Order: sequence, then structure tokens, then C-alpha cells
Amino acid sequence: MVPETTNRLGQAKVGPTVSYRYQSNGNVMIEPHLGLHVVWDFAAEAKAAGVGDVVGAPASAGVRGRSELGVRAVTTSGVGLDLSGSYDGIGSSTYSAVSGRPAQLSGSRTAFRQPALGPAQPKSAIG
Repeated sequence: MVPETTNRLGQAKVGPTVSYRYQSNGNVMIEPHLGLHVVWDFAAEAKAAGVGDVVGAPASAGVRGRSELGVRAVTTSGVGLDLSGSYDGIGSSTYSAVSGRPAQLSGSRTAFRQPALGPAQPKSAIG
């Protein structure tokens, strides 16, 4: 018989994510990104009937920082690759977590399109 469990997590997260997109050799778009966020856990609970607090449950409600770093690459044919990792728990003495998202491949043809116009032509000087 499985005991009754209670799990709650209320969380608000705010902060910027900055990225820079550039075309490497005409066929691949590369987009590194960095995010810094403030995370506020305002409700955190994990209990099991007859057991009490669950090991590994959220320590307590509070405010902490989270950083994320990643890179995305997409070819003109639409094949994409996305890698990222993060550290959560900046400024907290009771919580820390390192996480990563392995390579995710995509095949959307709308992921990246080259501009419709060709390269800029030099303007001629009229003397």
C-alpha cells in the first residue's frame, strides 16, 4: 500500500536572458545565451502520511539566484542542436542544484532562414 503524499511548490522567477545570434559560415546560425534569474519559492512542501517530511524535499521557502548558460546551432536546412546547463542556489545556504540539458536535435525548416536579400552592395560615389 502506498501512503498518501502531499507535494506543493509555488515559485516565481524573474530575470533577463541575453543571447547573440550570428551566422558562422553562411550555413550555420550559432546563438550562445546567458540568463540570470531571481527565484522565489513561496510554498514548498513534500510529506508522506505516516512518514513526515520526505528526504530531498525542498528545504524552505526563500529567495535565491539561478544562472544558465547555453548554445544553440541551426543549419539553413533546419537541423538544430541545443545544449545548456545551469546552477541554482546562488546566495542560499540550504539549496544548490546543478543541471544540464543534453543536446536536443530538431528538424524544423522554419528554425532559421537566410535573409531574402543578398549581401549589401557598395554604394557608388557620384562625383
